[in-house]
Amino acid sequence: MKKLLIPICICLLVITTATAQQQKTGKPHHKEHNRKELVKKLNLTPTQQTQVKTINQNFKEKTKALKANDNMTLGEFKKQQQDLKQQRKAAFTATLTAQQKATLEQEKINKQAEKKERMAAHFEKMKTKLALTQQQEAQIKTKQSEIQQQVDVIKNNNNLSQQQKREQIKALKENQKSYLKSLLTVEQLQKLEQRKRVKK
Repeated sequence: MKKLLIPICICLLVITTATAQQQKTGKPHHKEHNRKELVKKLNLTPTQQTQVKTINQNFKEKTKALKANDNMTLGEFKKQQQDLKQQRKAAFTATLTAQQKATLEQEKINKQAEKKERMAAHFEKMKTKLALTQQQEAQIKTKQSEIQQQVDVIKNNNNLSQQQKREQIKALKENQKSYLKSLLTVEQLQKLEQRKRVKK
């Protein structure tokens, strides 16, 4: 079930408006285009589309009521908000056929593969630009692998709110940046800073 959460979030965000947006002209935003493509691949029946719209509407109403409740702590609010999101995901999954669930799982695998390719390409550029030694390259790759494993653990921890997950992942990335800088020479650090300024 956990493996389906990311694709499910994407579908839930767009299914309620996909039909109406099909009437609009102009080039869609890249992310929006990808979401529509995923919805199209699922090939939801009219009944499923109605069910999903109902699920989203119920979620919005419950979220609105939750935000209007002033008699709870921030921690309680985040916990209940996370519970509502989990309920919505479970309800959405229940509307899908086995084939549609398999499609979502395959999309997740494809996205992970694309991400790994982008990360590998980025590392190769950095390695060339900074003229990394073999030792530096090995150390950085090891650290990247460790960080990614920790990120996966955080993402799959249902006891954490989305905000807590973002904060912990951000802390890991900052740790990764600090580690990278500790490995580089003064000259390499200067090249890294120059590269950042060029990107801006």
